Formats: sequence, structure tokens, C-alpha cells
Amino acid sequence: MNRPLVVGIDPGTTTAVALMDLNGVVLLVTSRKGFAPAELRALITSYGTPVVVCSDVSPAQKAVLKLAAGFPAQVTSPETIVPRREKKKMLRAFEFRPRLRNDHERDAVCAALLAWRELRPLMEKVDSRLAKLGVGDAAAASTIKVQVLQNKRNITTQIRQFLSTEKKGNI
Repeated sequence: MNRPLVVGIDPGTTTAVALMDLNGVVLLVTSRKGFAPAELRALITSYGTPVVVCSDVSPAQKAVLKLAAGFPAQVTSPETIVPRREKKKMLRAFEFRPRLRNDHERDAVCAALLAWRELRPLMEKVDSRLAKLGVGDAAAASTIKVQVLQNKRNITTQIRQFLSTEKKGNI
């Protein structure tokens, strides 16, 4: 399975993208003027498959919605406008401090962080339940996390289904 990604996007004349895995690790932050949609998709897929595409404004811009439509991804955006001061505070509190070249990159990283903050408790529950079952395989955890996000099923049901499928495959 391709690495699942949380993708923060700040579209515009200068488009910025922040790619984060489901553990909250920032993999890439970049921006440039005239980022063609096809180039952006190619860049993203070179790192993995988006499961969440997010914006730092509400509602999410059309460009964010169009990008997400090309992937099996849900779209998230904050309920209210996030002030610049709050974004700076959020970045200072985050463990990884990427060197951001401009406000667009800051906004893309903040979008990804906002989405990941919402997902984090769910991802930690999956890890906890798998640990209790003695399943320490990172690939299995990743697959189950994606299935929980995409299918909107509860964790226990998804783990049972995954383990049942795995047993059948090993017989």
C-alpha cells in the first residue's frame, strides 16, 4: 500500500503544499508560482496517497476540492478563520519546525496540522487497540487507519475485518 498522506494546500498564484504522514511527520513543504494541477498531483503521489486534503480557510477553496476529488480523500477545513497569530503559535508548539519560505507554506503546514490534530486521537486509538492485540506491524496499522478514515467504520469492526482477511490470506 502507498503511504497515506495528510495534504495541506494553500492554493493561489503561489501554491504551497505540506505533506504529512498519519503519525504527524512532515515529509515535504514546498511552494511555487504557477503550480499546474497535474504537477501538484504528481508531486503528491511521489510521496504517497492522500487520505485527507485540507485547507486553512473555511470553506475549502475550489482548488482544494478539485485536488481531493482526484484521490480517495476527504476534505477538511477549520470551522472558523484561523488568525495569523494562532498559526504562528501552532507552528512554535509543533515538534518539527520546518524552515518556511513564505506565508503560503505556513498556511499549508497549518492546514495539515489542523487536520492531523483532529485525526490524532483516532490514529492513537488504532495503535492502542492493535498493541493490545499484539499486532505491531506498521503496514497493518497504516492499512487499518486508512480503512477507518475512508469507510467511516468503527475501529474494532475494521480491525476484525482486517485480521479476518489476513487469516484467510495466510491459509
